[in-house]
Amino acid sequence: MEIPVSPDEVVIALGAVFISFLVLGCVWDRIIGFRMKRTIRRTLGRKTTGKDLDSINTWMQVDEQAKKYNEARPYTATTADQAAPPSAMPDSWRPVRILVAIALIFLTLYLEHLISPKSAWDTDVGHRLAYGPLIFGAAILYLEWKTRKR
Repeated sequence: MEIPVSPDEVVIALGAVFISFLVLGCVWDRIIGFRMKRTIRRTLGRKTTGKDLDSINTWMQVDEQAKKYNEARPYTATTADQAAPPSAMPDSWRPVRILVAIALIFLTLYLEHLISPKSAWDTDVGHRLAYGPLIFGAAILYLEWKTRKR
């Protein structure tokens, strides 16, 4: 016996997912802003203003200082076979992106489970909304597969 799910419950579930992604995006944006300000402060040795993050001249100065620093101190491993250059280091966020993609696929299965045959969401629009996370998760997995190191 299947428990009928009202359209309000589905809207609330989708709204909660949307709000959580929105909050996560805002927090991530704030973290990126702090990192950018720290980069400017460390590289140029001065406090940052609100216009510094948007100014191309500031980022050109940061890039010039970084080039001067890298020319003065090139990367060398401590022993001959010990370490790889930083560009060859593994991507530490890759497992997280793969888990998020799998979670999105399972979210699709859950949303499809919520759509009972006699509910108001048993329409083409309801099923298209439910398959949105599946498409997004599949795209993430495909991009991870294409960008893997061989």
